[in-house]
Amino acid sequence: MSKSLQQNGETVFLTGATGYVGSVVAEKLIAAGYAVRGLIRKEEQAEQLRKAGSEPFVGDVLDAARVAKGAEGAAAIVHTAAPGNPSAAGDMQQMINDTADIISTVVQTAKANVARAIITSGVSLYGHAAGQIFDEGSTMSPPFPGAERIADLEADLAKNGEALFLRLGIVFGRTKGGLIPGFIDTIRERGRTALVDPNNRLSIVNVDDAADLYLAMLEHDTPPPILNAVSDIIGWPEVIALVAKATGVPNAPDMVNPQEAMMLGGPAVYMPMDMAVSGNLAREALGWRPSAPTFEGALLNVN
Repeated sequence: MSKSLQQNGETVFLTGATGYVGSVVAEKLIAAGYAVRGLIRKEEQAEQLRKAGSEPFVGDVLDAARVAKGAEGAAAIVHTAAPGNPSAAGDMQQMINDTADIISTVVQTAKANVARAIITSGVSLYGHAAGQIFDEGSTMSPPFPGAERIADLEADLAKNGEALFLRLGIVFGRTKGGLIPGFIDTIRERGRTALVDPNNRLSIVNVDDAADLYLAMLEHDTPPPILNAVSDIIGWPEVIALVAKATGVPNAPDMVNPQEAMMLGGPAVYMPMDMAVSGNLAREALGWRPSAPTFEGALLNVN
C-alpha cells in the first residue's frame, strides 16, 4: 500500500470535486493543509472550484488519459464522482460498466503515480441483511443485477492492496444535496408516505462525518482496505415518520411493492431491502467519531 499523506501541502487529485460529497471532501482537505486538484466535467465549473481554494482540472472521469494527466504529481487520488443514477433502471447496466471502468482507471493511475487511491463505494453492495447487521467481512450479495462485477472487483483490489474503498451509507446533511431532498419533495407532492416492510432498515452518514473519514484514510499508515462510513442504522418506519414531520404529510404510510418504492426515488430505491451495516471498524481502527448534526435535525431543515 502507498504511503500515508502528511498535511504539508501535498496534492490530492479529487474526482467529483463539485459534487455533494466531493465538495465537502475538498473543503476538509484544504482546511487540513492539502492542495486539491479537482476534476470537473465543464469549464464553467472552474470558478466555483477556484473560489473554494481548489485547482480545477477539466476532464471526464471515464477518460483514462485525462485522469492520468490530472493525477500527475499527486500524492493521492480520491474518487467521489458518480457515473449515474441508480434509480434509472434502464441505465443500470451502463452505470455498472462505467463504474467498473472508472475503478480500474483510478487504480492504474494511482499505481503509475505511486499514489494512494481511495474509491467511493456504497453499503448497498452487501445486499439484504434480513435482520442481521453486515460488516466489512460479510459476504456481498448486491441487490441490482450485474453489480456482482463491482463487488468482486473491489474485493480483489482491496485484497491485493491496490486501493482503499470507502462504502458510504445514505449520505445526508448540509440541507441541499444528496438523495434526501428529492425524496422529501416526492412525498410532499404525493401527499402520503409509503413503506415496503416495517422491518427494513437504512444505514446513514452525515456528509461532514463521511468527509472526515476520507481524510483519516489518507493519513493513517495502514488503514483497513475497506471501511463502511455508517454513523447510524435507522428503521424505515422512523425515516417515514421524520419525512412526514418534515413535509406535513400524515404519518400513515401506504404499503407498496418494491417497484412502486423505486418510483419514489432517492433513498426509497433501497426501501425494499434491509440495509443494516456496521461502521464500527472505522471507529476502532481510525478513531472515527461521527459528530455532525443528526439525521432528524438535518431532515427537518431540508424543506
